Amino acid sequence: MQIRKTIASDLPAVMQIYADARQMMVESGNHNQWTGGHPAQAIIENDIAEGKSYVCTDGETVLAVFYLDIAPDPTYAKIDGAWQRPDAEYGVVHRIARARGAKGAGAFCLEWCFGQIPNIRIDTHRDNAPMIKLLGRLGYKYCGTIWLENGDERLAFQKVGAGNRLEEMSAFFNSRAESYNEVHVGHIDGGIESKNVIASFLPAHTKSIIDFGIGTGLELKGIFDRFPNAKITGLDIAENMLDLLKKTYPDKRINLYCESYLDYDFGDNLYDAAVSVMTLHHYTHEVKTNLYRKIYQCVKQNGVYVECDYMLSAHEHENPQEVEDFHFSEYQRLKDEQGLTDSMKYHYDTPCTVDNQITMLLEAGFSKVSEVWRKKDTVVLVAEK
Repeated sequence: MQIRKTIASDLPAVMQIYADARQMMVESGNHNQWTGGHPAQAIIENDIAEGKSYVCTDGETVLAVFYLDIAPDPTYAKIDGAWQRPDAEYGVVHRIARARGAKGAGAFCLEWCFGQIPNIRIDTHRDNAPMIKLLGRLGYKYCGTIWLENGDERLAFQKVGAGNRLEEMSAFFNSRAESYNEVHVGHIDGGIESKNVIASFLPAHTKSIIDFGIGTGLELKGIFDRFPNAKITGLDIAENMLDLLKKTYPDKRINLYCESYLDYDFGDNLYDAAVSVMTLHHYTHEVKTNLYRKIYQCVKQNGVYVECDYMLSAHEHENPQEVEDFHFSEYQRLKDEQGLTDSMKYHYDTPCTVDNQITMLLEAGFSKVSEVWRKKDTVVLVAEK
């Protein structure tokens, strides 16, 4: 999914989304919001003219629409309650709606807005249960009641970020567990395909798999489709994510451990395959190489390790090494500014080049490493033992 400004030729699709949204509101029991054909096309045309209307697209298809402005909103001047950081600059989101069936598009739009300014205010009708639930999942806090120009009441919500303050790794993922599947898949190159493709690179004889940073288990659908009786060992530091995974696959053979894979003893020659999906792009060469040695040891002879991750290649970057160096130096700068030490792991993306990834895996003992799949900066490597 991508976000861009709305253009005039989007209007038919946008107005159909609003029509569908009004119907979905009624279906969910919300009969009192967006009545009388609101928002009218003239309002959206004005939003477009002001450059404040945006659409979420997948290719040529418009999935969602919203209004974003980074400026004080008159309707938020008075609140029965209290805003967080009332004097800070904020962005306001209005008229957000998604197409019927466009699951995750609303969450993607809101997270994109938060990426533009980490202080977002939004309001909705008290009967709009789906929106209230979504805002809660994304970390928005209820602040009180506001009133529109016509006197109608609305519930006001706000999400405020910590700026560039780094978050401890497990806290970062635990706090985002409820919205992770929707938001993560929308953000990464390759989307859900990058999860489903993993199974195709596992050996035909695969019966036992260890999954590092298993999280909510997005890659498991493809794995269980191909290997329905596979025995999975999963490691992750986010307990909230593991709880969601257990609910998704209550009847599968999955052993989960809420521990860091950097510290866990994987054993020797136990697994037909090892996988990691979008989890290792936070660590240094030294940390990764040491981990790869442990992975090599735990995989059986003729087994494989499949890694799908955020990597830098010459296909997408003129100088991948320069980009890698920048990410690591920026991470160190932020840690120094915030007085953080190496005693804890913090969430910050430090992707390595594809060439460096392959070198590290070979140094760890794997006999052959191949790039087998790529969508922009999402790359899959297969390392053979």
